[in-house]
Amino acid sequence: RNLGVFYCRELKSALFLENPDPVIRSITIQALDSIPTLRTLELLLPLLSQPRHSEQAAGTISSIVQKRPALLNFILEEFQKDHDESTQTALATVLANRLEYLLMRLTAGADPVLEDTLARLIRAKKTNAIIGLLRRNHSQEIETVLLRHLQRLLPELPDNLLQSLLTRFIEVSVGLIKDHQCRIVVQDAGFRSIAAAFA
Repeated sequence: RNLGVFYCRELKSALFLENPDPVIRSITIQALDSIPTLRTLELLLPLLSQPRHSEQAAGTISSIVQKRPALLNFILEEFQKDHDESTQTALATVLANRLEYLLMRLTAGADPVLEDTLARLIRAKKTNAIIGLLRRNHSQEIETVLLRHLQRLLPELPDNLLQSLLTRFIEVSVGLIKDHQCRIVVQDAGFRSIAAAFA
């Protein structure tokens, strides 16, 4: 493992990532965290389809895009492609971890790729990040963007996300927070009788 720390650049090779020894592959994946480049992401991408290394590779990719947000564009591009299910799930996890950043980008204006990505994350049931954001977010701008997109996908929203929206609506309705957009979304979700009770 010390070799991975001190000689990480030497490990930046398909030779080590394709090594038959899973321990060497694991050390290499860990070491690549120290090299946040596009080439590193390209090397890690094929590992997302390998059950033994998918989770670790996704964690390293998440760490890299956290350090260099511009590299998230590569992940967005790959997410639009037809990869195997394991790879798509891992890419969705990476993107869900950067949800707040993606939404911040959407506040700057329409972006079809980002909008499609958000819809696909919801369909992939990567909703924990959305629920967490609804609970802790203090940016009205980000929440408005998020709720606008959720509104378009109401028939597809999982129950836990609808419950979170309902909780948010009740908080709005009793005056704990102010969020007109949330009221609209929840009313459209079929909670009209509840909405009327709190109106």
